[in-house]
Amino acid sequence: MAKVKVFLILSTEKFIPSIVLENLAFRQSFCGAKALAQLMQLRKLIYTFLAAKRKGGEAMRIIAGSRKGTRLKAVPGAKTRPTSDRVKEALFQMIGPYFQGGTGVDLYAGSGALGMEALSRGIEEMYFADKSGAAIKVIRGNAKKCHFEKRAHIYKQAAMQMAKQLMREKRKCSLILLDPPYNEQQLEKDISHIQEFGICIPETVIVAEHSSSLKLVHELGHFSKSRTKIFGDTQISIFTYKNQERNEQE
Repeated sequence: MAKVKVFLILSTEKFIPSIVLENLAFRQSFCGAKALAQLMQLRKLIYTFLAAKRKGGEAMRIIAGSRKGTRLKAVPGAKTRPTSDRVKEALFQMIGPYFQGGTGVDLYAGSGALGMEALSRGIEEMYFADKSGAAIKVIRGNAKKCHFEKRAHIYKQAAMQMAKQLMREKRKCSLILLDPPYNEQQLEKDISHIQEFGICIPETVIVAEHSSSLKLVHELGHFSKSRTKIFGDTQISIFTYKNQERNEQE
């Protein structure tokens, strides 16, 4: 059987797995059908393993604004679902894409990537909430890397606890980000509670990232769904204040 050499090749940014075979090893006549099948299976296993590792801890980046190009870390583990650059760009095009001050809150922050993007695009200050200690550690690291320590307020607590705290502090938010895990989504209840806590103003925009299989009602209290876009199994729904929506149409 022809000899097979397996290498780990170092690129400029990260390790990329690659099975490097002598040319003759690809030819079934030299290595045999069984051996070739085993090689292809090994290749598949390596890529599957590294793909699983990339689900958590992979590098992301800020795509626009003052910190454009800054790389961010994701939260290790399969429970988090980092927003892709394509979805992120579309999301901010739908609501901005830039801001002139204001306060925002990311209630299911994960790595904090969406909130960091908002800060880069001009939001004055951002509150981040997540009940995971691992997520909080990553958010703090990302805020430090972006030099957002003074503008990023980070709390280890559940989403609605954060909303209640903002209510007690009499904070008003112009941007509210809702991106809960797909298996924990109760977005309609969240939007209703947010309104009850009184942290919204007529200019408030609520961004919900959710499974495309989840159908949200068009109107929730003072807010109505003004825009929506689907990306495979991900859907972005934008809710705006009803009076604000009418003013924009006029």
